Amino acid sequence: MSYFKGTPGPWVANGEDRAVVETLLFCGDVSPLISGDGGYRGDIASIQSCNHIGPHGISRAEAAANARLIAAAPDLLEALQEAAHALNIARLVMADKEARDIAGEFVAKAEAAIAKATQP
Repeated sequence: MSYFKGTPGPWVANGEDRAVVETLLFCGDVSPLISGDGGYRGDIASIQSCNHIGPHGISRAEAAANARLIAAAPDLLEALQEAAHALNIARLVMADKEARDIAGEFVAKAEAAIAKATQP
């Protein structure tokens, strides 16, 4: 199984800076910055409303939605890996050929997405 080699979660979208319509994604909990226990690992990305994207740029709502999706990425990847593995095992005992074929198609699609996220 391929494993994600990027910054491990949790990733958190920390809201939006209204001045520049920017949402920061960071890893860990910001409170350790004050307490000093080392939980905060730094910024991952900055999602901004860019006027040059499309005819009207990215709205604040769209930038926030993008940030939430990206923040969920480590959890989504882990869940997809587990689901694909479980379904691949379940296919071995499926009696119905059509069900096996459908499950196989899902596993192949999941494995392609996992590879996209984990391969250099």
